[in-house]
Amino acid sequence: MSEARTVWHAMAEERSATGGRERSGIILAVALLCAMTVIEVLFLKYVAGPESVAMIAAAEGIVMPQ
Repeated sequence: MSEARTVWHAMAEERSATGGRERSGIILAVALLCAMTVIEVLFLKYVAGPESVAMIAAAEGIVMPQ
């Protein structure tokens, strides 16, 4: 009887560990997407500059307020 309980607990621990791995993968993906977004905004603001952004917007046909 005690062996059956041990197997049951081992299976339950394995299931809970899998859920933790999935959550950590999702959190990592969200963190990477946030970091990529921040880096892109900083690139456009400081490296590309407003003139480049205006040129890209004009090429795409976006009306920019003046």
